[in-house]
Amino acid sequence: MKRVLTLVLIFSSLMATAQQLRLTYQGNPLSDGDTIRVEYTQDDLGRDLLRPVIAFENLSESAYSGHTYAVYENVAPGHMIQFCVFGTCVANLSTSIAIELNGHESVTEEDARVLHFTFSPTETGESTVGFIFSNDNDSADHPVIYVQYYNSTGLDDMPDFTAVRAYPNPATTGVYVEYDRNLATQANLVIKNLTGAVVSRQPLSETGKSYVNLSDFRSGVYFYGLEDKSGRMLCTKKLLVR
Repeated sequence: MKRVLTLVLIFSSLMATAQQLRLTYQGNPLSDGDTIRVEYTQDDLGRDLLRPVIAFENLSESAYSGHTYAVYENVAPGHMIQFCVFGTCVANLSTSIAIELNGHESVTEEDARVLHFTFSPTETGESTVGFIFSNDNDSADHPVIYVQYYNSTGLDDMPDFTAVRAYPNPATTGVYVEYDRNLATQANLVIKNLTGAVVSRQPLSETGKSYVNLSDFRSGVYFYGLEDKSGRMLCTKKLLVR
């Protein structure tokens, strides 16, 4: 029997800056920090039925020149994830692909240049990948879209980590991160840079709120999240440091 494909969009954050690219999934607009949740399914012959697609449009009259690349925050054992855009496919961490668009040019779901993913799991579990769209001409324009893949696991059974939030964000000298205090003994608070390197790791406070001193951080884009005791990222969100 075919397994049911479940797609859930979480529209969680507003754009901090004006994006030159409008990103859409199944006709729905995506904002910086949104997450697409996908449950894997196969047909009766065991063939992969999953091909999530993100379309995009240049909102400006000026040409768009940028890159997209993946940040693999959590890839479960036996999970193989590949993404393609503009006819190029990669499966390597932080391998960038150039995106060049004329003014007001669109890449629709039927266009071969569209961003799409292939998910080929051999084991159950979940994986999370963040896709960064970096505008070469605007250092503040770098929206991130997260894709969470599940194999043979009902979404209702997954813990809800979407309530984790950081403030102020953008931050300068320090940031507070709030979370369910029941997680305090189960996870650490981790901050990574754009290359995926850990720049801060600390135990969670039992109060449900932890503070991170950012005085030694350079300005730029980081990712914060909760990491369980085995080193698996439970959630990942973007943090701007100015």
